[in-house]
Order: sequence, then C-alpha cells, then structure tokens
Amino acid sequence: MKKFTRPLFLVLIMAIVSSWTVIIDNDYDALFQYEISSLESFKWKKGEDRWAEMEKKRLERSLLVFHENGMFTFSLPWDSNNSYLIDGTYKKHDNGSYTFRAFEATGGSVNGNHILINGALYYRNNLPQATIHFASGNHKGSRINDVKFKETAIKMYSAKVKLH
Repeated sequence: MKKFTRPLFLVLIMAIVSSWTVIIDNDYDALFQYEISSLESFKWKKGEDRWAEMEKKRLERSLLVFHENGMFTFSLPWDSNNSYLIDGTYKKHDNGSYTFRAFEATGGSVNGNHILINGALYYRNNLPQATIHFASGNHKGSRINDVKFKETAIKMYSAKVKLH
C-alpha cells in the first residue's frame, strides 16, 4: 500500500503546481489586454473564399494580451468552448504605440502547421485600435510506392480593428 501513496501524492502535487503556473502566466502578469470591439476593415488575401467569413468571426472574438515581461499573447477562439493561444513578444515605441508578433509552428518537414500574427496597437483620440496581419497554413506529405503526395492549405488576411 505504501508503494502507491508516494506516486499518487507526487501526481497530485504536480497537478496543483501546473494549475498555479497557468493562473500566474495568464492572469497576474498581464499589463493590459484588449478585446476586439469592431472591424474597421478586413482584407482576405489568400485561401479559400469560403473560409473568410469564419476567420472574420474568429477575429471579432479574439483577445490581445500584453504581459509585463514583454510577452504578447493572441487568444483566438477555436470552437465554442476553447481558445487557441499564440505567444510572442511586443515592443513599446516612444509615440505610445506597440508592435507585436506571435508565431507558432508544430510538426516537421512532412506534416506541420504554422501561425503568424503581427501588427501594431495605437491610440487614435485616446481610443485603442490595431492593425493585424494573420497568416496560417498546414502541409501534409507522404510517399506511397515511390509516388509523392503533397497537400498545402494557406490562409492570410489583414484587418484594422477597434479595441476595448
């Protein structure tokens, strides 16, 4: 019986510490954050036209978080219950504006995904606004009986948004 109490105790401690880490990283170190209140413009640049409306709706529910340590997080709604977090950095400029960039890549040379978000946060008439450039894509490849198969999907857009 004693054999199992130590591993179970360690698992519980690790779970508690992991939950503390998430809370500290996401809530307490945020310098400021903005939700997108409206789209001023949305320019679909690449990808299936049928994807544009869904991406526009995701963008309208996104969140920009600027952390005290110079890190930036873009929270993108993935489905009705989950958000996808992409981390990066930001820089504050002398005129009070900020530039930000977040990038994530998963997978490898055969199968993989990537997301890139960059833009600028600025204030017009003391109201926060931003320009956002978004690009994502995935690639899949295989070889069957010396025949190569490759599939790629890319989407890109630029937007000007009002924040609150």
